[in-house]
Amino acid sequence: MKRLFAVLAVLAVVVFCISGAIAEETPHSHIAVLKHAPSDVRPLTGPPTGLWIPWADFAAFSNATNSDGTFLWPCFGSYVPSSGTNTGIAANPDCPTIGDPSVPFPNGGVVVGNPNYLWAVADCNATSTSAPNCGDQETFVTDNTADLTDDLFFSLVITQGTTTIYDSGTQVYGANVFGLTAADFPIIWINYNPQNLGDQGITTGPNNGNCLANLNYPLTSDTSPTFPYYIAGGKTCGAATAGVATGTVTIEYGKPAYTKETTAAKCDGVTPPCYTVKFTKEHEATYKFTIDLY
Repeated sequence: MKRLFAVLAVLAVVVFCISGAIAEETPHSHIAVLKHAPSDVRPLTGPPTGLWIPWADFAAFSNATNSDGTFLWPCFGSYVPSSGTNTGIAANPDCPTIGDPSVPFPNGGVVVGNPNYLWAVADCNATSTSAPNCGDQETFVTDNTADLTDDLFFSLVITQGTTTIYDSGTQVYGANVFGLTAADFPIIWINYNPQNLGDQGITTGPNNGNCLANLNYPLTSDTSPTFPYYIAGGKTCGAATAGVATGTVTIEYGKPAYTKETTAAKCDGVTPPCYTVKFTKEHEATYKFTIDLY
């Protein structure tokens, strides 16, 4: 769980995380924004609007933590020197220095584990809910939508052939989740999630093992939903095996439409009435990456 922090106009990081033991009912994704510093020189015309994923991958994960219990990686540089634009921003206390000789870790940098293509099946295929994390899913997003009114959501599905070995479901974070204004865009933000793969020894589905179940969903309110909430993908996860796996990341902004449900079957463990939701897509970006389990 990375506790990142606001650093005035140069770097703002807001994290929403759900943490705990590794189990199918306790996902632990994180979402954070790195706010761009204003440029000294601006072009007469601005950059194109839209949503892009420049990088998504499976990277090395360390169980090592800072003194406050937050994971070491990723860690974002924040230091801005005492002269120039947006001066005097302090270094991130979780990674204050970098280099040899060491200098304050500047704004615009990030420390992550090595992204890797080759992963050992023995390390990544979880055979129980207490299996350790294998790697860190990291998705970096360039966002110039200036969309402050539609809900932001994320999904990741990893497959081997016809077998699903990870499905995050649709993770809904709400509107203007980072507390920005339109003038703050373009921004970079990241979704990251320490995880393993496979059915965690739970062979019956759907929504077993690393095919994550509903969280805070169906909703108890259509006016003040509890964010984040996860809408299960309804897939059945199988064990990870040797061979190539493909990850598909989807980022969207969508306009929610709520339906009131009154039956126990529709409310799936939530006392009726409850609310289900469908989205009208406003912006979307997708990205595919591959890893090879050996």
